[in-house]
Amino acid sequence: MCKMEDVVDNSVNGTPPPAPPLPCAQPKRVLVKSKGISSYKDQCSVSTATTDLYDRLFDEAYRADVVVHTDDGGQIYAHANILGMTSPVIRHLVKESKGKNRRRSITIRGVPHDAVRVFIRFLYSSCYNPEDMEEYILHLLVLSHVYVVPHLKRECEVQLENGLLNIENSVDIFQLALLCDAPRLSLICHRMILDNFKAVSATDGWNAMKEAHPILEREILATVAEADRRQRVLCRKRKEKEMYVQLYEAMEALVHICRDGCKTIGPHDKALKEDEHPCGYTACKGLEQLVRHFAACKLRVPGGCAQCKRMWQLFELHSRLCIDSEACRVPLCRKKARAMVDTGATHNFITKREANRLGLRVVHSGGRMKAVNSEAQPTCGVAKNVNTRIGEWSGGLDFTVATMDDFELVLGMDSCTPARLFRCPT
Repeated sequence: MCKMEDVVDNSVNGTPPPAPPLPCAQPKRVLVKSKGISSYKDQCSVSTATTDLYDRLFDEAYRADVVVHTDDGGQIYAHANILGMTSPVIRHLVKESKGKNRRRSITIRGVPHDAVRVFIRFLYSSCYNPEDMEEYILHLLVLSHVYVVPHLKRECEVQLENGLLNIENSVDIFQLALLCDAPRLSLICHRMILDNFKAVSATDGWNAMKEAHPILEREILATVAEADRRQRVLCRKRKEKEMYVQLYEAMEALVHICRDGCKTIGPHDKALKEDEHPCGYTACKGLEQLVRHFAACKLRVPGGCAQCKRMWQLFELHSRLCIDSEACRVPLCRKKARAMVDTGATHNFITKREANRLGLRVVHSGGRMKAVNSEAQPTCGVAKNVNTRIGEWSGGLDFTVATMDDFELVLGMDSCTPARLFRCPT
């Protein structure tokens, strides 16, 4: 019999697994009769005359030797040989039964008389009327399981899967599928319950199950909660994947703008052509607006402007991912710099060559300046609000471009104090 936990494990995944296939054994041919017109399934080779002959044999009960007793005192006459060849359980019941005048009797109770009659007729000719199947399909499913009639059981499962299963009867059919060892049908019912739980929980079948089978109710609720949890995880991972794709496109567009240029924006040493073919980078347009804002914003220190903060984050992310930082032309890309910390100086100094190597934007200015232990020199310019990280501290610093001898970069007290960087004598 199919266990509830087997159904649970295979039904709460984000992508439901395919339902188990129907048994591989060659099924018996089933004939469906509807208003005098017969339609065969699986290219049934049994002629209509033969099936009509078996129907007449059942209806007329010619030389019937078995009486089937049903609820409300109903009786159905049948032939032991036909019933025994179709159902091994009925064969055993007939063999064990005793009757008068050489006529044996068996009892089938718990289902309506008409359902038993449809069941017995099916044992004769493997035929049924669609109206009878739709009305008594649950009873026929139980009878086919109890009396081991596999081709009728498979036919009931197929009919339920193909339209007779709905929200109202999904709970009842799910319980029957578990009892009747129908794993494919139970899995399909369980999927319908999970997909339409709010509507299913308001049906009479659900309320009846709560009272009759509280353990099964708790198991279903647990699977619903697990399915919701996995769905949330899948949604989060899907959003994360979309974010990673967007970041990847932004990194590609950033390198493209800083290296090749894109129509109206690019490196200062490259001639731009607005009539070039359309850009193939999807994030280029939005990134271009962000770069233009970053270049003109007066609050582009980290934490000062929300848009500039995103630009700083893109620069930092690129610097961590770039595998060729020495040849990269993206500003502030991770490049190793050898600096001298001079606690006797207040300002930060950098050579013009190092500023170009680090991709800093230098604003030329007039005047003269004097670096530590050097003569006064004409100023070459100032690189303002350079994002700098010293230990765990990061912030914007101004660098004065000057001519120096031993070091390309000198950090003064203006950077040491906020970074809590002090000289420790040894």
